[in-house]
Amino acid sequence: NLGKGDGTSLNEFIAIVEKHVGKQANVKQLPDQPGDVPYTCADVQKAQQLLGYRSKVPFDEGIKRTVSWYKSAYEADGFENCPERQANGLGRAPSMVNITSKMAASSIAC
Repeated sequence: NLGKGDGTSLNEFIAIVEKHVGKQANVKQLPDQPGDVPYTCADVQKAQQLLGYRSKVPFDEGIKRTVSWYKSAYEADGFENCPERQANGLGRAPSMVNITSKMAASSIAC
């Protein structure tokens, strides 16, 4: 994923996901935290110049396809939808994992 060259607000992103998932998100907006970036946007000019890159899939369509893939993977393979047990077993970045907490997570039931 290189980006699309223009930004999408978090509220816009949530609305697009809600539309394709068919459910309303539970959103709790909190004040900005130190280090939060108010706006980001991928600059794809270098990829355009060097690779001839152009975004082919509109953002909304990409989210729609991702939701469709997720739903079909979940239904077909019994894909586990349990953040507490996914990725490294805790739904956290590896830097947040330690042996004791990982062992405790094995008893988590979703």
